[in-house]
Amino acid sequence: MKQPILLLTAILALAQAKPDRKFDNVDRTRFLVVAVFEGLLEDGADVALLAPLLKDPDKYFVVKCPVCWPVIDGIKTYIKLRENMSYPCEGSGFPEDLKTGLKNPDRAARLKAIESLVDRYVSRRFETTVMTAGEKEQMRSLLIMAKKYGTTIKPESFGSFCPSCNGATKGGK
Repeated sequence: MKQPILLLTAILALAQAKPDRKFDNVDRTRFLVVAVFEGLLEDGADVALLAPLLKDPDKYFVVKCPVCWPVIDGIKTYIKLRENMSYPCEGSGFPEDLKTGLKNPDRAARLKAIESLVDRYVSRRFETTVMTAGEKEQMRSLLIMAKKYGTTIKPESFGSFCPSCNGATKGGK
C-alpha cells in the first residue's frame, strides 16, 4: 500500500514543479554585478586594493566586454558604499593571496588576482542563489557565450586572456 502512495506523491510533486526560469543577458549582468559586490562586502575588501584597478580599467578589463564591465560595476558599487558607510564593515576577511596579487605592481600578477577574485565570487553566487540545475546550466551558458564575445573584441595588446571572463566561467562548476 505504501508504494502506490509514494509513487502518487512523487507524480504530484513533479506535476507541480515549476519550469526553469529563462535567463537572458540582463540576468547574466545582474548575476555578475551582485556576485562581485556581495563577495567584496562579505569579505570586507580594502578599497585601497581595488581603487587602482579603476584608475586605468583598460589595463585590467576588456572595453565593452559583457563580463568585464559588470565586474567593474560590482567593484565601483562596493567602493561607493564603503566610502559612504558610517559603521564598521570588516567582513569575514579578504584572502591574503588576493591582497598580495592586487598589490603586486606586475600587471600579470594583478590579472591572475582578478581572475581568482571573480572565480571566488561567481562560485559563491552559484552556491548561494536558489536555482535549479537547469537554471545554473543556463547561467553558465550565458557566461560562456559572453566570454566568447569578449574574446573576439579583446585587443591583441591586452594579452592572452581576460581575467574576468576566465574567472566567471570557472565559477559554479
